Amino acid sequence: MRIIRSEGHRIYAEFSEGERARWREAVEAEERAKAENIASARKRMAALRADALAEDSFSGQLRRWIQDCGMSDTELAEKTGIALGQLRSFMQGSRGLSTDELNCLLPELHVVVQQDSSTG
Repeated sequence: MRIIRSEGHRIYAEFSEGERARWREAVEAEERAKAENIASARKRMAALRADALAEDSFSGQLRRWIQDCGMSDTELAEKTGIALGQLRSFMQGSRGLSTDELNCLLPELHVVVQQDSSTG
């Protein structure tokens, strides 16, 4: 590599054909690894979400209602004022929802919580 000139934070260099080929190979390897890492992360997130959806609890049922409501996570977050990251974390089972968030979310899902009068 031969430095041609420097302007501020930029350096202009000239590479030999061999150096240029090695650089291209390195960039392609980085791109392949990036795609594999993204795919792996998406699989882990999907597995977390599936586990959270299967949970036998009110939170699990709420996740199923959210999944079946016909809105994307983004749409539901916008309508309820719940931060998208918080909603997605709830769907993955890594956080719960506050009562304020439930108060915003349940009406959008057309869910009414009612006390069972037989339990007092």
